[in-house]
Amino acid sequence: MAPIVGDGRIGIIFLPAGNPETGSSLLTVIARGDMDGIVGPGGPGKLWAVASSLLFDDLNGSITGIDHIGSVKGRWLGDSPDDELWVQHGIDELVAYGIRAKIMSDGCFEDTYDPFDGGSIITLGHGGATGSLSLGRVDSFWTAGAVDSVRIELLSGGVNLAPASSIDQLFIVGTLGATEVIADDATIATLILGERAARTPPVIQFFPLAFPLVISGYAEDFWNALSEDMRALIRGSDYQVHHTRFQQLAPVFQARGIDVHEVSSLRAVHPTVHQEITRRQWEWVDEEMKRINSNWSWNNPQHRAQFLRRVRNDNAFFQRLTQFQQRMESEYADLWVRSTDTSSRIRQVHRRMDGARSIARFQIGEGARARRLLPTLAGALVFFGLIESSLGAASLLVAGHTQLQEQKFEILLSRYRAALDRAIVRRAHPEKLQYLIPLKDALIDYLRAIGISDNVLNSLEYALEVYLAPL
Repeated sequence: MAPIVGDGRIGIIFLPAGNPETGSSLLTVIARGDMDGIVGPGGPGKLWAVASSLLFDDLNGSITGIDHIGSVKGRWLGDSPDDELWVQHGIDELVAYGIRAKIMSDGCFEDTYDPFDGGSIITLGHGGATGSLSLGRVDSFWTAGAVDSVRIELLSGGVNLAPASSIDQLFIVGTLGATEVIADDATIATLILGERAARTPPVIQFFPLAFPLVISGYAEDFWNALSEDMRALIRGSDYQVHHTRFQQLAPVFQARGIDVHEVSSLRAVHPTVHQEITRRQWEWVDEEMKRINSNWSWNNPQHRAQFLRRVRNDNAFFQRLTQFQQRMESEYADLWVRSTDTSSRIRQVHRRMDGARSIARFQIGEGARARRLLPTLAGALVFFGLIESSLGAASLLVAGHTQLQEQKFEILLSRYRAALDRAIVRRAHPEKLQYLIPLKDALIDYLRAIGISDNVLNSLEYALEVYLAPL
């Protein structure tokens, strides 16, 4: 075997994006020394970049801009709170002696949680965590050291503190199944249960029991403003509370004396609608960052800090932000609930997203809505308007899909989402339309499966091929 040369250190890794056709780019790191960081493709939506396993001594920088991490193991993660470990859709396992970086394991926005993300297993040694930890679904959290701040969107297992360890603030937003917080001979300065967690709280085993228990959250104020029967109706359909004033831009609002958590700016929305709205908000912010510096990414903490400093007191930016919020209000007004809405209007909103057929109709219309909300991308999104009008004319989703029809529709929806992601996130030029051919084929297959005549399909396919003619 060749002799070992050097100390095993790895510099910054630049991980490119994969694509819908070939799949995500995949990274595995096994290093006997330190690693300086990973920079993924960044941006909104699916990033097509995954780290299956990361093993090193110390992480001396940040890991940003990737979809998912299977396992990350090291001694120290980050040199300071300026470093960041930012992942779109979950970290399966994290093991470290200590954490100095900020951890965000659940997407680009602090208020967005994807229920399809898997649970994380977090194990910390005596180094604890001086950076804030913002986690999605957590199956297990264990620490032997002092931790400053932990936010868990969905606890589906246990939080365990070893003797003599501590957590300054533990915020559990929601719970799933049997959960527990065990801190015998340890310290939790403040335990906060969000309004969802308060309904099915974890079993608390703590001796001595001396920490304050706070049931808090902006969502609780919103739900309390509704009548009891209306709360039961929409919460029974898993509606979520949405901020019309973007939480990630809170410093911009604060500079003008505006609280993003005011009940008047909150809305209750169906989870499918919430995910789409969040994507549009992120894409708008991404466009604004590119106006200043084409290389900036929200996933990069330095870029984000620079951007917020630039726009905090920029009146022109705030005017554009206000105009975009007005377009959002106009586009989704019939799909969200205000705290002041009457019972009849809340029932009307609920009916619009009640059942699989209604949800599917909404999903297929995403491209047309994005075109109206993001006019700079209108050219790349024309085809999606054609798809929506074609399905509308064919009475989308006839009642009682057969197994074959359902299969064809799922293929159509999958290709629609992949093509829309490429059109928006990759800024696909409208003259480079090869990626739309699989979507066109899936549309024709689905319409044939639900009984549309060959004459109609031949005319439709011809019209779509005319649009794709620049190939």
